[in-house]
Amino acid sequence: MMVMLMLKNKLLFAGTSLFKSSHWAAFCIIFKGGRLQEILALLPKAHVLSGDTAKEITDITIDSRTVEKGSLFVCIKGIHTDGHKYIDKAVAAGAAAVLVEEDTAPREGLTVIKVKSSEEAMTVIAPFFYDYPGKKLRMIGVTGTNGK
Repeated sequence: MMVMLMLKNKLLFAGTSLFKSSHWAAFCIIFKGGRLQEILALLPKAHVLSGDTAKEITDITIDSRTVEKGSLFVCIKGIHTDGHKYIDKAVAAGAAAVLVEEDTAPREGLTVIKVKSSEEAMTVIAPFFYDYPGKKLRMIGVTGTNGK
């Protein structure tokens, strides 16, 4: 099962869940950030379609409304909408780079990175970007039959 942990519409973690719905977990997110070149090194099959890779990425988001200057906007194809439709909004808000699954027209000052699957790419880059929060996870199981 794919899990994406969000806080205020910001992507904090993406990966495979080892937790059942009855488990509770708490952990501390440590912001690491990173240069786009470091992030690209984690995605050997990614293709840079346009732009400069010597940029500092300050945030990763899948919601164009939360893009800030220096963000990496990840375009996800969903059931109701396609993140590729919101690239222009992300650029206007200050996105430094976009991660796409489709060919996209180059835009001034924007780095466009194409991958086969944005969701799979997030499972690699989000933990790296936030300094692998899953390694710091403490899992607590609550057992019993009544009132959890």
